[in-house]
Amino acid sequence: MTLDRRTLNTALVSISGIAFVLNFTWEMLQMPLFEGMDWSPTSWTLCAAASLGDAAFSAAAYTALALRHGEARWVCRRDARDVGWVVMGGLVAGVLGEWVSRALGWWSYSDRMPLIPGLEVGVVPLVQLAVLTVATFELVRHFGLCLSRPHT
Repeated sequence: MTLDRRTLNTALVSISGIAFVLNFTWEMLQMPLFEGMDWSPTSWTLCAAASLGDAAFSAAAYTALALRHGEARWVCRRDARDVGWVVMGGLVAGVLGEWVSRALGWWSYSDRMPLIPGLEVGVVPLVQLAVLTVATFELVRHFGLCLSRPHT
């Protein structure tokens, strides 16, 4: 089956928008777990920038699976293995993203952040990318991409 670039582009626009909204909401809700985060424009900007990166991950993960399946509408027939790849990719990207961001001083955790022993990464931001990417794909699957053409 040929990868329909038009359908893929439509999916990526939806995924990027949904992922940004979900991740921005999560970022704002987890602010108390980070040092120096408040309701200032600086904090909002940092949350928005992080959400753009999260949305880019979701778009990249969707594209990777579309290429793997050779089909832009792969999510309409996704299986447990696809979900597993997304979760595993989100966890790996989350760990690496937290390590890099903290090393560059973009943010630091408050005493309230639960940490994963050995990795010293916050549980909440680590879970975020895996969970919200799957949620984004499910929203696209149920309310958009798979409605226009049924798949068995």
